[in-house]
Amino acid sequence: MNIHSKDWFGDNYIFRVSAENAPVGIIETDAQSHCLYVNKRWCEMAGMIPEEAKGLGWKAAIHPDDKDKVLNRWSDAAEIGTEFNMEFRLMTPDKRITYVNGSSSSLVNEDGEIIGHIGTMTDITERVQAENATKELARELMRNLDSLEQFKYIISHDLKAPVRNMVALLSFYNKKDPTHKNNKKIINNLEFSAKKLQKILNELIKLSDLGKSRGEIAEEIKFVDAYRSVIQSIGDAVKSSKAKITIDFSSVPTINYVTVYLNSILLNLITNSIKYKSPKRKPAINIRTYKKGKYTCLEITDNGIGLDLERNGDRVFGLFQRFNTSTEGKGLGLYIIKTIIEANGGMITVESQPGKGSVFTVFFKNKK
Repeated sequence: MNIHSKDWFGDNYIFRVSAENAPVGIIETDAQSHCLYVNKRWCEMAGMIPEEAKGLGWKAAIHPDDKDKVLNRWSDAAEIGTEFNMEFRLMTPDKRITYVNGSSSSLVNEDGEIIGHIGTMTDITERVQAENATKELARELMRNLDSLEQFKYIISHDLKAPVRNMVALLSFYNKKDPTHKNNKKIINNLEFSAKKLQKILNELIKLSDLGKSRGEIAEEIKFVDAYRSVIQSIGDAVKSSKAKITIDFSSVPTINYVTVYLNSILLNLITNSIKYKSPKRKPAINIRTYKKGKYTCLEITDNGIGLDLERNGDRVFGLFQRFNTSTEGKGLGLYIIKTIIEANGGMITVESQPGKGSVFTVFFKNKK
């Protein structure tokens, strides 16, 4: 909207008196955007006195990150006489920030020429803060849902491995002859699996209790200890598959991480390599660690059936994605460990060729 100068200048004095105590910031400029007047509220939001705002001084009140965008929009509107309306930030010399909704109209003379501009700035800080709080609440909710999904998955999936091992061991137990020489070994393995279950449950209880502070239970873990723990829990599957597993943790022997998460990552990637073994050869799995930039890398290479990444590359880590229906599963494992890894600042990649095998690399972000 344009204001005709005849109407404007006739009531200019009344305007100045009214504007001085207005609840919104008011600025008046000439046609070249040189400031002629700012009211008290504008000065409060900008952290300036009127003399500092004069000329082009008022531009210094715009937040540095918003300045170019605001001034370009202002310039375009001022040049053709259209209304300016935009949300942006003001920043005082002491770094106090005020979110405002700024709008302006052009002053025109009797010949329709633009001779100045009148702008207002309404403080919307409370509204923006409320919106940001709502957005953060939504993000926190999503994080909690992700954590709940991880929690449910670890319970439903990771606990199955030691339970299955226990069931398999019990099937070999000689009930007719409790003193049989093999029973002692079976009992020892059952005891280990029971302790493994207890350890996982204890970790899960800690995670559920700590909630947002669950990162505090991260501890220095030896990769070889995590590996041995996982292999013990899936010993039957490794043995029956005749898989040959080689490890090399010499480059990076330890990591600061949540034990139950690291075990879950190793468990899923190793069992995946076994599950998707090639029918043409015995499974060979190589596991190693190394440093790369700001990451500690865990690499698991296998000679299994591989994946067609050109066809399915964008879905490998998707929820409920399965590419081989000859094996059982729900397509959750890779999705969940990807979620765990990314929630802790890392990432996971895959290289694969059909019929040749796959290489999964986990990038754990190093703690400063």
